[in-house]
Amino acid sequence: MEWRRIPKEASNRPTTGSYRDWKPHLAEEAKHQCVYCAIHDASFGGIRNFHVEHFRPRSKFVDLTDDYANLFFACAICNTFKGNDWPNGSKDNDISLAGYVNPSRRCYGDFLSVDRESHMAKSIVSAGIYMIEKLYLNRPQLILERRAAAVRARLDEHCDAEKSFRDVDDPVRSGVVNRFRSCLIDALRAYKDGAMLPRYSAADVTRP
Repeated sequence: MEWRRIPKEASNRPTTGSYRDWKPHLAEEAKHQCVYCAIHDASFGGIRNFHVEHFRPRSKFVDLTDDYANLFFACAICNTFKGNDWPNGSKDNDISLAGYVNPSRRCYGDFLSVDRESHMAKSIVSAGIYMIEKLYLNRPQLILERRAAAVRARLDEHCDAEKSFRDVDDPVRSGVVNRFRSCLIDALRAYKDGAMLPRYSAADVTRP
């Protein structure tokens, strides 16, 4: 789960229809992941659970309703939380301001990061702090997704290492195998926690 800049300048823009028709184009452009939380649609019920997101809200910028440069692929949860919130005025690329940054102008990974231990999103700039709070980027479901992604990456790494030392009988191989076993235990725990955590309830998608 890594944030990417959305390269609108290189997009294959549709020439007919309206924003309601363009979700497949936006999904392809975004590599099928939410522009805000970076969850892949394969991990969240597929493209049906994603929306066409108006970066600058339709209610405030009617003239941008079908402007492809203003449209992005976002999961239903992030899109619901963002709604018509728009504190930026005309600015959308200044990370020193509390508001939203245009994902076609800057990669969110430049100012958002994930803590390796807690798997919580964090930022030291005003825009990042604002987006984490307003989009609830540290909701339990996302933290679990990040944790699972980290475990999968570790499993891949340890699987490769274990193969390399499979025929070597020495302390180095023992250490590799022990780390591999530890990673497997973490994976099983993450799976167990995921099975116990419901996806989303009505309360999870309602602003307090």
